[in-house]
Amino acid sequence: MVWALEENSRLLTGEGYRAPHRAILKFVDLLHEAGVAGIVLPACPRCQPVVRIDKPLDGQQVCRNCIAKSRIEECVRCGARREPATRGDQGRPLCPNCLITDPANLETCIVCGKSRLVNSRTAEGPICPNCRPLPVLLCSICGHTAPCTLSKLTSLPRCGGCDRRQAHCTVCGRLRGIHSGTADAPVCGPCTTPDAELWRPCPTCGQAERLHAPGPCPRCTLKQRLYELLAGDTGSISPKLQPLHDALADTERADHRDAVALQGHRLHGPDRPRLWPPPPHSPGPGRTP
Repeated sequence: MVWALEENSRLLTGEGYRAPHRAILKFVDLLHEAGVAGIVLPACPRCQPVVRIDKPLDGQQVCRNCIAKSRIEECVRCGARREPATRGDQGRPLCPNCLITDPANLETCIVCGKSRLVNSRTAEGPICPNCRPLPVLLCSICGHTAPCTLSKLTSLPRCGGCDRRQAHCTVCGRLRGIHSGTADAPVCGPCTTPDAELWRPCPTCGQAERLHAPGPCPRCTLKQRLYELLAGDTGSISPKLQPLHDALADTERADHRDAVALQGHRLHGPDRPRLWPPPPHSPGPGRTP
């Protein structure tokens, strides 16, 4: 390490990504934390942010995201292009989603009876993530003591009510899920952690959303499904139905389930409307008891 620093002192002033050893990067971090003058933390040479870089790639040290992008392959099962989590018997890549949903990795939950991933084990048997008992903690948003999960963005406890709650963010003003702040001054996810790798833009409207699956955001999905349902075979929405379309499409709390309810009304008629959300005793559309 000493020889490398003697040969290139710029490793301490911003060119740490050229370090031949990870120990040099750790040394730079320690000097910076100690407040040594002239020490500059290196940025990732590929994506530029000043983040942890300790993955060797083409003679440089890069961040975790960039090394993952360099390893992208097509999953042999679902076809998704991602960094492989493992490989099959023939060496073909398998993505993380297909790995965790492989039947070999699932067990029957003793609470719900469904074949799922195991979150915890008891003397009676395995328990899935949905049925796991939650610790009773002080919610970091509303301040109430209730069963909580830890936020993936802040690592702070958040109760079920705040996890499902939507409100106008006090930073950007948009109606979104709340991830930090308080009940009186809520802050949405993108404003809590403005990470470009985490908050991907919707391919339709371009707004930053934490999409659960590839495709448009909930609002764009709602508009698309409303058009498909109301336009029918004519390719255009009837003037009589246009106010209904506008009212549902412009609602603040966009939810594609509004379109699902409308579809149930069309399929079953006005005398047998399809309710959403379903009553507590009903498993709901597309679900099994």
